[in-house]
Amino acid sequence: MGVNLPIRRIIFTEIKKFDGEEFRFLSSQETKQIAGRAGRIGIYDVGYVACMEDDIKFIENNLEVQDDEIENAAVAPSETILNIGGLPLKEKLALWGTREESLSYYRKKDVRDFILILDRLKPYKLPESVEWRLMMLPFDVNDEALLNQFICYVEECFTQKAAMLSKPELTAHSLSIYEEYYQKINLYYSFSKSLNLDFDEQWVYESRKLISEEINQLL
Repeated sequence: MGVNLPIRRIIFTEIKKFDGEEFRFLSSQETKQIAGRAGRIGIYDVGYVACMEDDIKFIENNLEVQDDEIENAAVAPSETILNIGGLPLKEKLALWGTREESLSYYRKKDVRDFILILDRLKPYKLPESVEWRLMMLPFDVNDEALLNQFICYVEECFTQKAAMLSKPELTAHSLSIYEEYYQKINLYYSFSKSLNLDFDEQWVYESRKLISEEINQLL
């Protein structure tokens, strides 16, 4: 889902996901991560997990299987990369990604999403410090609706010189639209905060609360 909500019940309607290359079955860790959203300490004493009838055995097995121990952690590039001169930020990231990590328990974070953002920002000729803040915004760059909203905000901020960003609009009433709208609200908030823009904090709070309630009713 990609949203942080006080949910009591999770229902798996699918046990496969598209990982960017193919549709595959959910791993045990992915199943546990999704199922773990059911129940929130301090709000619900118990969380419930359900699924379509034919998938019960698959979900049960994934929840009960012992996970492998974590052997390494992903390391993202640090902001000190901006101090390197002579190369655009995109090339710095590409070079950073190709350098072998010296410690076996660390691995380099995939920088393809960062590079995708930088490619979309190129026409605006922004300072690298601004590019850095924008590429670090927490949203799914592979979601076309969110990426389009991000570019609209870049246009508003750096071309139209708007003092405040436009608020996302709710276009329909369904679970998927509510989830997408919630993430658009988050992008409105994080983009504004990152660039120190004025924004309607009360609207963010009230809209998140309203959409959370709507999603919970549908679940």
